[in-house]
Amino acid sequence: MSAGSIVFKPANGAHAVIETVFFFEFAARVLSDASIEERLTEAYTDALPRFEKTASVEVTFDAISNTTSQREISSYTFSTGQEGEAPEWAVRIQDGMQISIHCTAYTRWDAVSKQAFHFLHLLTGISEGTLELRSLGFKVVDQFIHDGSEGAYDLNKVFKIDSKYISRKNFESGERWHNNSGWLWIHPNGRSILNNFNTNSSAVSVDHVAAKTYVTIDHVQMLRREDDIDVLFPSAVGMERFVPAVQAFFEPLHEQNKLVVSDLLTDETCRRLSLVVGDRK
Repeated sequence: MSAGSIVFKPANGAHAVIETVFFFEFAARVLSDASIEERLTEAYTDALPRFEKTASVEVTFDAISNTTSQREISSYTFSTGQEGEAPEWAVRIQDGMQISIHCTAYTRWDAVSKQAFHFLHLLTGISEGTLELRSLGFKVVDQFIHDGSEGAYDLNKVFKIDSKYISRKNFESGERWHNNSGWLWIHPNGRSILNNFNTNSSAVSVDHVAAKTYVTIDHVQMLRREDDIDVLFPSAVGMERFVPAVQAFFEPLHEQNKLVVSDLLTDETCRRLSLVVGDRK
């Protein structure tokens, strides 16, 4: 193993981010199926030309009347790329009220967040209901690939053993382990943000090729309203104010993710990724 060898390589070369997800759940439907299939398809036609629709059935049981009811739920996906290709961007809509915006081609935060909120702006621009959120959040997935040709598996090469976000026992568990934790932190707006943090090391085989070991960091941050009368963004009245208010809310989430990941990764790994808390990456 040479002095400059990298035992754990970032999955995307210059960085380790393999997916970011911006997700939103509205208190009620904001888009009808007709609006999605006609107006939103037109709005997304250039940037997200692929369109898919699926249907599922929701069954509800009423214990008091001892009866069941069911309804059909439509789900839509707008995405980039050709059929059979993994999309770099996708917007998924379920039941006209659950929205998620996915990016698998992360570059810099400024560019990715700008594009994500552009998609949200187009969507809310044709909304038919009140833009009242029940919950929203941000997910970031980082991944490293163990390169056996550069050295034996040694978790100390990528994670700090004294990080508060991982168990010391994981460093004694070889190539197969997982670690889950959760906590709350206070957003600058005074709200408590729930964090779900999962790290794991597992073997994955793609296209029948010999399995490789992947070390994955999955960090989800979410804000959920406390009750039905709780308003998450009281100042964001009307479509013009809604998207800027929500976009501003995500900035500290991005910084918090960087704080957590930089505490977990070794100084050398942070240096290789140019991971600096406070910059715009």
